Amino acid sequence: MQALPGSSCFIKDSLDNYINRGMKQWNIPGVSVAIVKDGKTVFIKGYGLREIGKPDKVDANTLFMIGSNTKAFNGNGIAKLEADKKTVVDRSGSKVAS
Repeated sequence: MQALPGSSCFIKDSLDNYINRGMKQWNIPGVSVAIVKDGKTVFIKGYGLREIGKPDKVDANTLFMIGSNTKAFNGNGIAKLEADKKTVVDRSGSKVAS
């Protein structure tokens, strides 16, 4: 585990248990977790295997293919900006692009 200075006991015990339990319940072979607080990474750790049937473990530097998830990330980011009154979404993308 790479708990960085200032991280709480929760990270060392409860978070590991929570992630491992979730991986088991959802049949997830491997995951990488990073926690950022006040703009600083306070925790980073890999859990499980990179690929089912192979011995390589996930670590803090493992890259995952995320497919089309970036569309959902961007949509959520725009919705949050609008909810925080930092932007206004009032027209279609085709009108903005032209």
